[in-house]
Amino acid sequence: MQRSTELESSHETLTRDLDLKIQEAISNFTNRDTEAKVLYEKAQVLENEVNGYQEQFASHMNTITEWTENHSKVSELHSTVEALVSEAETRLEEVVLKCNLSDLEAKDLHEKNGVRKHRQF
Repeated sequence: MQRSTELESSHETLTRDLDLKIQEAISNFTNRDTEAKVLYEKAQVLENEVNGYQEQFASHMNTITEWTENHSKVSELHSTVEALVSEAETRLEEVVLKCNLSDLEAKDLHEKNGVRKHRQF
């Protein structure tokens, strides 16, 4: 009977120890599960931030591309305008030369006509 009591006592002690270890394991698991959920939520927040930054980056890249294209168009237009201005200046010089020549011819003709009129009198 004493042996039976010792076995029962030993069984109860082992059962209590096992229950405590199970409770401790459950508590550790619950804590780890909570930590994992918190970390997962933080990871989700960071992922959303990264997605937002990627969208902003893509938007900035599109803007830079548009500005680059516009700059190229403006450069082309500037070159075209410079060429047109140069051509217009050349034509203007030609017209001025022709006008000066015409003025000289007109003065010369006027002087010749004036000399002829004086000689006729």
